[in-house]
Amino acid sequence: MAFVFLNHFLDLLDAIEEQNFNVDHSDFVHTDIPSEVPLPSKIMFEETTIEEIKSWVLQTSMDTEMSQSLPLDPMRDGEVYEASLINGDHTRCLPCLVTGYPVVAKHKMIEFESGKYVANKEDWNKLLMIAKVLDDQKLRELLQFIGTICGNMNIVKFSFQ
Repeated sequence: MAFVFLNHFLDLLDAIEEQNFNVDHSDFVHTDIPSEVPLPSKIMFEETTIEEIKSWVLQTSMDTEMSQSLPLDPMRDGEVYEASLINGDHTRCLPCLVTGYPVVAKHKMIEFESGKYVANKEDWNKLLMIAKVLDDQKLRELLQFIGTICGNMNIVKFSFQ
């Protein structure tokens, strides 16, 4: 995935430098990533960062073991990028509160606030386990924030159903 996104990043940088906004979006044909977005008039990244990315992309492009395409979700109909919130039949999935990935299996889903927010049970339980094991303030704040937006401050519980 990183190769595709960073390679596209370099394409966008070229488009900005050349003021030619005809960028190839064919790598994103099976995604819900928008292709029509405004680009800034100048590049906002440090040259050293850009050079590191160029070097990594060039090195990776020669590695035959590295996947140079976005992973598709074998559990959904049609060819759909695994993180796409739109299915092959154009229906929408809700994003997981933990990962941002689509929640596609209803029987493996936790609903918050009557389906307004959802999470994949496995990802939710991993987050809770990590929060309990690490006892980290930032993780506690994250869980409090999720509780606040979901309208339930007591959502910090495991789901084994």
